[in-house]
Amino acid sequence: MSVMNKLTSLFSRRPECIGLNIEGGWARMARINRNSDGHFELMAIGEAKLSLESKNEKDHMPFLLEFRRVSAGNTKVAVNVEDESLRIRRMVFPKMPESDLLEAIRWNFREHISGSIDDYVVGYTPTEGVVDGNKHAITAYGISQEAIDRYSEFLSSLGLKPLIVEPAASSLLAAFANTSLLDEKKYRVCISFNERYSYFIVFRHRELLFSRPLAGFSQENLIKQLMRDTGVDDEDVTLLLKDWMAKGVLTKDDVNVSVEALNMFYATIKHVYSQLVVEVQRSIDAFCILCDVERIDSIHVCGIGVYYPKMLDHIQRTLGVDTVIFDSFESIYNADYFNDNNEGLRQLGPMYAIAVGLAMP
Repeated sequence: MSVMNKLTSLFSRRPECIGLNIEGGWARMARINRNSDGHFELMAIGEAKLSLESKNEKDHMPFLLEFRRVSAGNTKVAVNVEDESLRIRRMVFPKMPESDLLEAIRWNFREHISGSIDDYVVGYTPTEGVVDGNKHAITAYGISQEAIDRYSEFLSSLGLKPLIVEPAASSLLAAFANTSLLDEKKYRVCISFNERYSYFIVFRHRELLFSRPLAGFSQENLIKQLMRDTGVDDEDVTLLLKDWMAKGVLTKDDVNVSVEALNMFYATIKHVYSQLVVEVQRSIDAFCILCDVERIDSIHVCGIGVYYPKMLDHIQRTLGVDTVIFDSFESIYNADYFNDNNEGLRQLGPMYAIAVGLAMP
């Protein structure tokens, strides 16, 4: 199955697939149709626990039941790939044939990977303009063939047909490109703060200019740090975190932990917020230097981090950059779907951003 070359035609008509975002032990699914006017409409979403590591068929049954409900019989999927071998780099080349360009990309990745470059799959998305005389910049992607095979074989074992396997960054570009945010040539930052992996990505118009992982920042890492700092076990910390996200403010009467543990909980959250802002500022600086840009125009946050109380306010206040929620449902809103279901689903747009981008036909 050819995978990365799908990225070069990101905005051409793609096959209708179910967008499948596998991350942090969960799978989020989205089905999107193109109506007679050419506009996209969200037809169904769903989530279920799913682990790539599990070989037990019984563990997969809840996912398969939910997938059947969402997919309406379509077994074709587009899935995000998460792997340590994944690399995304800006590269500059003179104009050359496609085959030569892919080989040049592979050659440039050799210093950033371990193992044989022959086992590396590469692709790219172009960027506008000319740099250094007649040379052009691209955003290049590379990942090991073994990682691609692992996802493909796992999904095939579930009876699904993986047609597209791509990085979360390009999936988010597809989700953003369907909004009015990228109509102007402004530099939009996406912070995707998720259960296991988080990213800092920069878009301009319909281009992905920059992407780097926010290493150490995820809900899993936050839970581990809270456990260390508060001395509270995994189950109680997870419950404490959920209550905080639901209520915004916790008092000693709301929780089943000591006052000292609750105070340490808030101290840890404050520390993580401060460290996140430092890492985001470093990423902004790295992007501006790499692309010779003076500033970014706005920050858009998606993923579970959106629901952390006052996190977006802290980012905006500290960095002085407009920081807002990215709602992936806004441009594909289907009143019939949301009216027929629990309206609470409408609030899940930030959680489904990657799945929505993958599902774009």
